[in-house]
Amino acid sequence: MGADRAVAALDVLCRDKPDATAADARDLFRGIARSVDYLGLGAGEGGVQLSTKEVRRLQQYGHMEILLRNLPRPASAEAARMVSDILADVDAGTLAQLLELRARQAGLGALRTAVEDPDSSENALHACLKNQEWIFGGAYVAELARRQYTPDAILDIPLLRGDGSLHVVELKRAHIKDLVIRSSGHLMLGAPAHHAVSQAQNYLRTMDENRPRILAEHGVDTRRASATVVIGHPRYVTGDVTPREITETLRTYNTHQARIEVITYDTLLDSASRMLALSSATRTTSDTS
Repeated sequence: MGADRAVAALDVLCRDKPDATAADARDLFRGIARSVDYLGLGAGEGGVQLSTKEVRRLQQYGHMEILLRNLPRPASAEAARMVSDILADVDAGTLAQLLELRARQAGLGALRTAVEDPDSSENALHACLKNQEWIFGGAYVAELARRQYTPDAILDIPLLRGDGSLHVVELKRAHIKDLVIRSSGHLMLGAPAHHAVSQAQNYLRTMDENRPRILAEHGVDTRRASATVVIGHPRYVTGDVTPREITETLRTYNTHQARIEVITYDTLLDSASRMLALSSATRTTSDTS
């Protein structure tokens, strides 16, 4: 589209000024650049930032009005026409999808940065995952605002499934040296992982026991709820254990669990990255079809 607009601008220049020089062309495009530089979406100065709530509202209603104030006069009639065409081509649905994609990319980048910092606390990781339920997969429709359903259990990230049931995400630090240990020649999960799983088990037990009250008061079905424990990263594991051995150890452990899955932050990041890549490819295919 940029190449087409550039040719159109040069056509107008040659029509209005047959003896135009290369310097005139540079001046034309410099003026166009100054005019459209005031338009943008992103975190830069003069850009537009939308919260996740606002993006979802835009997706729901599919309408956006763009108001531009105090813009300088266009450098030329062609520049004014180009700016008008750009605004006329804005599609609210496409814009909402692009905004959501950009927000997800930023959120995933922030999480990756936090994971790669060995000093990141559970609270820091939790902040990066707040309102980012998409990272955990398409089975979850929302992160619930309420984190406490029983007196003795405050959940890290309560997710709502499409059928109205609860899924609990328990977060631990990424910097865990003994996530997987080698004992008598065999690999097994270390104490931090077992402690986190026991904590998740207690949460699920109390949810089962209080299901009628929670369903009546909050409309969330907690009977036979499930959980994911996110803990550790292969880069921090010591004891001559390879990333592949860590993956295989966790796979073996998870096959014997009915309601609780243990994953590492690298698994979470890789899965979310693949989802983003697929979304980008789908968006590109849709735009070119």
